[in-house]
Amino acid sequence: MSSISLLELNLRVKEWVKNSLSIPLWVHAEINEIHENASGICYLELVEKGADEFIVAKQKAIIWASNYRMLKPYFESVTQISLQEGIKISVLCRVEFHELYGMSLVITDIDPAYTLGDVALRKQIIIERLMADGVWDMNKELPLPKVPQRIAIISSATAAGYGDFLHQLKNNKYGYGFSVQLFSAIMQGNQVETSVVAAFDEIYESIDQYDVVVLIRGGGATSDLASFDSYKLASHLAQFPLPVICGIGHQRDNTILDMIANTRVNTPTAAADFLIERIHLFELGMDDLLQQIINIGSEKINLERLSLLNAISTLSVSAKYNLLNQRVAFDDIYAKLQLMLKMKIKNEETFLAQTRKILDANSPENVLKKGYALILKDDNYIANSTDLRSDDSIKIVFNDGIKKALIE
Repeated sequence: MSSISLLELNLRVKEWVKNSLSIPLWVHAEINEIHENASGICYLELVEKGADEFIVAKQKAIIWASNYRMLKPYFESVTQISLQEGIKISVLCRVEFHELYGMSLVITDIDPAYTLGDVALRKQIIIERLMADGVWDMNKELPLPKVPQRIAIISSATAAGYGDFLHQLKNNKYGYGFSVQLFSAIMQGNQVETSVVAAFDEIYESIDQYDVVVLIRGGGATSDLASFDSYKLASHLAQFPLPVICGIGHQRDNTILDMIANTRVNTPTAAADFLIERIHLFELGMDDLLQQIINIGSEKINLERLSLLNAISTLSVSAKYNLLNQRVAFDDIYAKLQLMLKMKIKNEETFLAQTRKILDANSPENVLKKGYALILKDDNYIANSTDLRSDDSIKIVFNDGIKKALIE
């Protein structure tokens, strides 16, 4: 059995590739790995995944430095997305086969529209999935505290935007105080999803200590925002039980996190301003309420004062009328008392006169004139015969004189 060497086989394959695949082809795939060496050459590993997200094809690719210097800024300026792992690209490439290094794709051009379409499609799929899960509006429906002063911040500790946020809060013109706690997270690159989800989980462990969560990413390229179009991260944020204020992009950007957060702002400074103004609005409302209370109180006092004056006037007239009535009644009673007193005196005088006549009629002198006599013993009147004994000396008083006698 005859055979050929491996080198011969590879040379035949190289020749076949050169003859059969000499015309560049547009190929679409997902970037699985990407890195740039010191000389500016970009090395990639391109993959294709099946419906179950398992890799079904894999191929090495290269962009020579001279092309990479043009393709990278062109792609990122159009798509606002950096060339990074996980995105899908459509590239013009030629197939090369080297007897020692094997097959590779040499990329000479890239189509930003394909990536934009894929990004938009993936974004729409995530949006529809969140809506189907019933979580799309959950964080938006949470009521924002009227006085949000206890703030949990998810940001990079070294980000300039984090410093801007703190400076704006601390130096607010109203002098409001805030309690701020940083939950540090990676805000760009492949670790954004895992890091930010971990920060949310850490906040949840002490959730009663905070009023709102502020998710901010200051500065940086807009192309780095693709990491925030993540289903896992969006689902986590949507179902978080505290209102989330999201400021991770610029006004022209609109990530999925911006869409589902309770409140979206453009910058970290704008996030601070939002919190400050919300408290200020509450304070103004309290001032208005206080003024309303003062106005209502003043109106009530004035009404009560008028009512009191009316009552005093009515009472004065009533008192005078009652006093007049009482005076008339008193005069009437006084007249009746005088009449009754005169009648009483007259009756008593009549009674006394009659009593005097009776007393006069029954006086000892008048009784003696009627033929009666008084018996005295030792100058004491004798009323009963048993009071006398034999040989008692008595006096018998008559109307016209006194006689002595001796009891036998």
